[in-house]
Amino acid sequence: MRALLTSAALAAGLTLAGQAHAALICGSTITVANGGSLLASNLGAGVCVAAADKTFGNFVNLGGAGVQNVAFNWSAPVGGTHTLAFSDSFTGPATGTTAINIGFEVVDNASTITSLTGDFNQSTPTTSSLVKATSPVGTGSINFSKTGNVPTGPDEIDYSPGVTDIIVLETLTLGANAFVGSIENTFTETAAAVPEPMTIAVLGGTLFGLGAIRMRRRAE
Repeated sequence: MRALLTSAALAAGLTLAGQAHAALICGSTITVANGGSLLASNLGAGVCVAAADKTFGNFVNLGGAGVQNVAFNWSAPVGGTHTLAFSDSFTGPATGTTAINIGFEVVDNASTITSLTGDFNQSTPTTSSLVKATSPVGTGSINFSKTGNVPTGPDEIDYSPGVTDIIVLETLTLGANAFVGSIENTFTETAAAVPEPMTIAVLGGTLFGLGAIRMRRRAE
């Protein structure tokens, strides 16, 4: 019941795309190293994960979706790409389809997120689809189908200007007898600009000069 209420609240938040939402609240925070993973059962309400310069939290429906673990990978602590993967043996029924719904929030603490790409790893010759909705909405979409392990994804959502706080809600619809090993979210970010040494030197010289002029005027 709690999972259903949380999912409904997250979905309602996504309808307010582009508007500010409540800050991520962490009752406790787990720090994870690059390439590390955590058991989904440990990521309950109020539990956040610190991964490089990002904080992930507000995980939704991990238990209901059958997620076993969540993996964190990045190309650089600040800047580059950061990937969050939900791993499990997502299996579709012999007939019809079943939907896996997962949600989370990510806050970038040292840079801005410019895009999100989504993909999933499927090893059976059937057709499954992945749809991701985000707040803020951004431009572009993640909504595609994949047959077998043919790489028809990933799709991309771009954020311009870059944002620092994103809510993601994703739905994986499995085909008959489908077997999906993981669902992936890859964020591309731009690190905050750092002044070049020459720029710092010029700025320092300018401030020194202004200070000298002020002292001279006081002495007159």
